[in-house]
Amino acid sequence: MADERLDDIDVRILRVLSAHPRASVTRIAELARLARGTVNTRLARMESILSPYERRVPPASLGLTLTAFVQVQAVALIGDELATGLADIPEVIEAFGTSGDWSVLVRIAAHDAADLYRVNERIQAIAGVERTALTLAMRALVAPRMAPLLDGYAAD
Repeated sequence: MADERLDDIDVRILRVLSAHPRASVTRIAELARLARGTVNTRLARMESILSPYERRVPPASLGLTLTAFVQVQAVALIGDELATGLADIPEVIEAFGTSGDWSVLVRIAAHDAADLYRVNERIQAIAGVERTALTLAMRALVAPRMAPLLDGYAAD
């Protein structure tokens, strides 16, 4: 599925899942106006691209009230080691390889400034990391979402 594009039927199913993430196959079929068998087949085919079901817990509910972005400059060609090192730090929420002057952009959650400093030191200790730069997030302007993107690709 990774090489195949989603078609209008897939997008209809994903739009329903976006609005009703816990819906049964029968309910998805009903809301998407599709046969239950079609929904089952399509969901099985899309399994490789669907994110694993995980309840998202806001970091603030764990006392992690600071969100920061860390730009990481690293030695070229250490991608797997860097990814593994970042994945070993629980406060790393996500990380992206980037173009430009910085190798990676990392989103982290921290309790306070001292905790942020500690997490940044852990990132700097990863083999191949040359330097980092921190940016504090002051507030979220757009929450993670997929519905508007799916709506833009839907043909009703």
